[in-house]
Amino acid sequence: MKMNRIRNFLLAAASVTVLATIAVFMNTDRVAGAPPATSGTVVVSDQILTGVSGAPPVVSTTIEVSAYRQIRVMLRVTGASGCNAFIQNLDSSGTFLATLDSILGANLCEFDRAYDIPGTSIRLTLQNTGVGTATYHVVILGRTS
Repeated sequence: MKMNRIRNFLLAAASVTVLATIAVFMNTDRVAGAPPATSGTVVVSDQILTGVSGAPPVVSTTIEVSAYRQIRVMLRVTGASGCNAFIQNLDSSGTFLATLDSILGANLCEFDRAYDIPGTSIRLTLQNTGVGTATYHVVILGRTS
């Protein structure tokens, strides 16, 4: 009888310990002194586009970025040996203002770059300079803090 009570107590204590450990790991970013997990960074856009060699450039949708003080543009390409990429700054009506950045003839056309206070909206224009069909994975992150 006494062994059953000890066993039940140990099982309950182990369960509470496991639950407490899980709660700590889930809330680590809220513990005093720990840096926040996201630091105000969110995924603004995640697009997959396809471009064929010799065809007109592929243009992303217009991406609203006015709420962010900094953006990070990440591009990964599969299926092509090169491409040209242009990041264009647009006004609120979608009118082209300026080219924010140009990446020309990159061998793999993969980049990860940050831009401060980019403006109202951006758009990416991607041109396959390699052979075959390219799949472009474009991720835009925005930072508010």
